[in-house]
Amino acid sequence: MKWIGPPTDTVRPCFVDLPALPDCPDSRPPARRFDWRVTEWSKCSQSCGPHGMRHRRVDCLILDGSNETANETECSRLTPKPKSAEPCNTQINCPYWVIRPWSEVSAT
Repeated sequence: MKWIGPPTDTVRPCFVDLPALPDCPDSRPPARRFDWRVTEWSKCSQSCGPHGMRHRRVDCLILDGSNETANETECSRLTPKPKSAEPCNTQINCPYWVIRPWSEVSAT
């Protein structure tokens, strides 16, 4: 059990895990809120072909104005973690050279 509340000359038993008492109307701390913070996607690692990847940072943020990160399990309880990497430019075929046999030179 944890004592909370402002220090006074008279100590009152205001416990976090008990219902609010008349002398301690706000004896429960406000619930902490969490949410995912994601950055912009990076540039794709390849301009074409099947191996391009892009990345971004994904953090669990405490929504109390402090911008502190929290353990990912806090955010995962609410929503799944957003992707931090994904394929990109995979539908763009890369150009390639075509080599053909030499042809006769035409004389004009």
